[in-house]
Amino acid sequence: MIYSRRRKVEDEIIELAARQPATVKALHQSLIMRDPKLSLRAVYKAVDHLIEAGVLLKVRQRVMVDQEWAREVSTKLAPPLSAPL
Repeated sequence: MIYSRRRKVEDEIIELAARQPATVKALHQSLIMRDPKLSLRAVYKAVDHLIEAGVLLKVRQRVMVDQEWAREVSTKLAPPLSAPL
């Protein structure tokens, strides 16, 4: 689950892609610094899952966070503004 107490590779991918669009291979290179056993195939599988879920977009060779998804998540998680008393 995205941003649960147990961080998964999907969480790491979202953070990296939010900073700047990147290729899957570049994401893999960043991720194996933290987990040397992580395969390139596992990163492709996680990226594909996030694309299908509408979290990431793929433009040419690069993946990036879908800004519509980011807005929706921030809107749902942000506390509602209360009217002044």
